[in-house]
Amino acid sequence: MASRRWLLGARRELGRLKHIPFPLIRVISGYTGADFRGDAGAAIQSALMSFPRALCCAFVAGLPVSFGLVGAAVGSIMGSLLATSRYLVLLPTRTSAILLLSLLLTRHPDSNPAEVVSLLTMLVAVLLVVASYFDLGRAARLISRSVFVGYACGAGLLVLFSQLHWALGFDIPRVDTFYEVCDETFRRLGQGCLPSLAVGAGTAAAWLFISIKWPASPSSAIVLALASIAGAALQAHGVAIATIAPVHVDALRPHVPNLSLSEFSSVASSAVAIALLGIAESSFVAKRIGAQAGEPDHTNREMFRIGVANAVASFFMAMPAFASPYCSRVRFSGGARTPMSCLFTGVLLTAGVIFFGTMLRWTPLPAVSAVAICICVRLVRPSDIRIAACSTVEDSIVFLTTFFATLLTPLDIALYFGIGSSVLFVLRRLPEPSLAEYTIDRSGQLAPLATEGQRAEPAVTMLHIEGERTFGSGDALFAQVCRVCHESRIRVVILQLRAPRALDASSLIAIRELLEFLHRSGRHLIIVGASREVRGALRNSGLIDAIGAPNVLISGRGNPLLATREALTRASEILEREPPATARPALAGLDM
Repeated sequence: MASRRWLLGARRELGRLKHIPFPLIRVISGYTGADFRGDAGAAIQSALMSFPRALCCAFVAGLPVSFGLVGAAVGSIMGSLLATSRYLVLLPTRTSAILLLSLLLTRHPDSNPAEVVSLLTMLVAVLLVVASYFDLGRAARLISRSVFVGYACGAGLLVLFSQLHWALGFDIPRVDTFYEVCDETFRRLGQGCLPSLAVGAGTAAAWLFISIKWPASPSSAIVLALASIAGAALQAHGVAIATIAPVHVDALRPHVPNLSLSEFSSVASSAVAIALLGIAESSFVAKRIGAQAGEPDHTNREMFRIGVANAVASFFMAMPAFASPYCSRVRFSGGARTPMSCLFTGVLLTAGVIFFGTMLRWTPLPAVSAVAICICVRLVRPSDIRIAACSTVEDSIVFLTTFFATLLTPLDIALYFGIGSSVLFVLRRLPEPSLAEYTIDRSGQLAPLATEGQRAEPAVTMLHIEGERTFGSGDALFAQVCRVCHESRIRVVILQLRAPRALDASSLIAIRELLEFLHRSGRHLIIVGASREVRGALRNSGLIDAIGAPNVLISGRGNPLLATREALTRASEILEREPPATARPALAGLDM
């Protein structure tokens, strides 16, 4: 029976795959010229924004720039097939790039980056698809924004000092902590190159000027193009300056990821952290833009879309791609009309890799470093820092914990520190569940029991669970029931389970130990008001057989007194069938 039940459940769950939406097919059937003009204009703007950002994200992660450019192209093309929002732009983000940098520095300093990144992107894709299937998109809301603000501040400082040496024109050894990065950078300040310093400072000044003067313009693309012209002119006059490697068409060729078990354990932690950040950031962007555009919330479908896009991107040596806040806002302001704009953006990015990839050999490293620093330092606004650091004591602690952990530990561990501290404060506010004893009054209604002498039947006690049912509350349930049952006259315990919608393993183990305690002392347990979910959990765990099927009663179809009356009838049958016995003191055997 158990195997048949599991097979039926698997078949029902697999049937959900038939409902995967492909909105692009519906869009194409009714596509118009006005839609094309709106989508094409928005796609050009988002492509001009996405190209330099994807390039800088790969540079920040210490990878060839092709990893970021191909990730943005593949993510946009594949994401358009399942897009529920016409505004979200998928490309490697700053937060995931910084986490990837930490992974390569701390755990894989000598490994092949292509194999590590492909495996990481595949794991992130699997996590996103599984999370969307089980409707876990809401889990990102449980994490305080103070965690992300603290992480962004620490990560911005880490990027500033880890990329500063490129802007100054010298190299430093690969180190994996913030202190070592600062130490190596400051010790080599005298090795700076004047042309590199001039290019880096000029690029940063031009980027800031254009961003402030014309906020909607593709400032990163403009300053990198100007820097490439300046780099070509300097090299033509014999001035040596470091440039980035060109991107060839071969970068668009697929390959099979290396699913090595030896690399899996070291990549898994970073994959979970990147997936958490990606879910939170993409969900935040989708809700903000969707609310302004009047679009419904499809968080789990967007997670599935991003997961599928990353699964395909893992076959192209690409970085994980998520919804970019800045580029998505640009597409929203650009007036995108349908998800076809995502497809057009991907096509334009692919064309940019093909036609302009080889021209990147003229782009100076100091210019790319300056743009990357400017982009990453602006991860958060000062107003966000003030709110996270000064609003409440709890938020301040979470913010500072995450910030200092980001500077002192690997970034994935720092993120877990922040999430853990945030969850601890949430758990402190959860009320402890309690048990209330009830009896039947003269009018036939349930009423709280004030004293033991008010029981309608001295040998029967009715206990009702009140408060939130959370994990870890099984011990409280067991202890409170045992205290009530120490009265020797009680022979039947009726446990009301209308409040909890489901039971976890802790509560089920507590019920099993409670049952053993009652059986040792010659007592009986009746569970009443159980929902079908609770009854299913009891059946799957084997507790229904231990308690006895007649002693487990489902809820009374909207009338709790029906199930209570049945439980009292069942208790009377037990009392009539079995004569009272001397209760034996018993200690519950706890499994160690």
